[in-house]
Amino acid sequence: MSGNEPSFEALALKFLVDALLSTANAEGLAGVVLRRAGLQFARQIPLRDLHSPRDLEARVNAVWRKLATGRAEVRLLSNSVRIRHVLDIEDPIRREVLSATLMGPLLEGWYEGWLRAFGGETLVTRVESLTASEIVFRHGNPA
Repeated sequence: MSGNEPSFEALALKFLVDALLSTANAEGLAGVVLRRAGLQFARQIPLRDLHSPRDLEARVNAVWRKLATGRAEVRLLSNSVRIRHVLDIEDPIRREVLSATLMGPLLEGWYEGWLRAFGGETLVTRVESLTASEIVFRHGNPA
């Protein structure tokens, strides 16, 4: 294999995601499936011993660095938490697979799972805005 060919892992991820999304989209379930997967990831990779928004941002970004899925900026607002997730994914196959369309609901569930672990079972995480390079989430009351 030459240096320009995608890795087996990147191709396997692409094919699996394509199959999942085509099946789930046909049933109208892609967002639900991805959001639930995000909640599962949050349970498997818990964040502990956080004392400030900066702690949260540092721990979240350590996970994203390890998974090469971008970076987050966390802001505590008066009644919610705002997270700006930048999708700076270098590998072109991974960037295609981990598009904002896929990552929006996946990260929505993931961030909600992490933030709910600190209490507030009635609080929700929702996408506020989404572009090809970033997704902004708000975690707070569902209003």
